Amino acid sequence: MSWTEGSVTFTATIRRSGNSLVVTIPVELVKRFLIQEGQRVMLVDMTRKVYGVEGMIGIYLGLFKVIEKTPVVRLKIKNYKVLTEDIEKGIPVAEEIAKKYEATAIRYETEDETVDVEIHFGGIKENFIMPRTEEEIKRIVEELRRAIEEMGGEILEIKIEKREVTHTMVDPSVVSKSIHLNKETIKWKWEI
Repeated sequence: MSWTEGSVTFTATIRRSGNSLVVTIPVELVKRFLIQEGQRVMLVDMTRKVYGVEGMIGIYLGLFKVIEKTPVVRLKIKNYKVLTEDIEKGIPVAEEIAKKYEATAIRYETEDETVDVEIHFGGIKENFIMPRTEEEIKRIVEELRRAIEEMGGEILEIKIEKREVTHTMVDPSVVSKSIHLNKETIKWKWEI
């Protein structure tokens, strides 16, 4: 994969600071990449020869990671065979509700006559962040419970928990622009 050049371009002047040479990073790039004072970076020298020798010093920030405390709904269902002909294809009513509320993952694990269903309701989308509220998750759980019981399934247990999920494909500008950024729910870091 090749690098994608961003639209923010600045010219700068190299200055002396003690025995070192420094370049100021403009505030637009600081905000776009969520750069912080004291952050470790790697400097990389690069050259290319096309119409002549060109040189560049790249500042490698690392891999951007977003850690989200994702709401997870866990159901233990007895008599699940009345809900599906093939558990490998999932439980249709659970799949419909998961799709309706844009669940980020759904998993099934069978054990004898029961199935454990785990549905993740992450708030990180491709171009925005919208974490789920507790009230919203409770409404989804109630809808799931009602739909499963109406079809003859017996729910033995329902749990709502939070699980840390690490995302590595989120652009830092999506995080920096988010108005729904709750530091209890979503954290981020650059990792070299």
